[in-house]
Amino acid sequence: MKKPAPLPRIQINSAPRSETPYAPLNALVRTLFPARCPAGAPLRDSDSMRIYGVVVVTNLAFALGFVCGYVWWQSDVERLRRELDGSRAQLAAAARTWTVKGIVRAVVKDEGLVVITHEPFAGMTAPMTMAFRVKDRRLVEGVESGDRVDFTVVPEGTELLVNALRKSP
Repeated sequence: MKKPAPLPRIQINSAPRSETPYAPLNALVRTLFPARCPAGAPLRDSDSMRIYGVVVVTNLAFALGFVCGYVWWQSDVERLRRELDGSRAQLAAAARTWTVKGIVRAVVKDEGLVVITHEPFAGMTAPMTMAFRVKDRRLVEGVESGDRVDFTVVPEGTELLVNALRKSP
């Protein structure tokens, strides 16, 4: 039985091997620091290692900064989550009706709306002008623009609903 012929060797990279493993880095050092590394002068491996060390230390500093930033951000998110839970608990425990004074700016009887400039709702809103739906359209009978009113508001879904409205002296 005949031995098979050996496979021919294929040379993938025909460029000559560099004299040191840092040759590409040496070329970079020559480009960045031409005054320190004249064209014909040989470079020591230590010159390339200094640049390599700076790159490694810089990358480590970025990684450490990223990790510290993430830890800080995560603790801040947890603090905000606790504050939000506390606020939600306070809102749930608070009275769910507000009785305030205001001045009627407009009445839309067909839609069951009344626009009122009101005092602040305790722990809810600042003084402003808002349109409110009324629970019963009979509440706005006899009420005209410019009347001073006392009214009670209750939340219903995402709206505030007027369930009591009377003229104030």
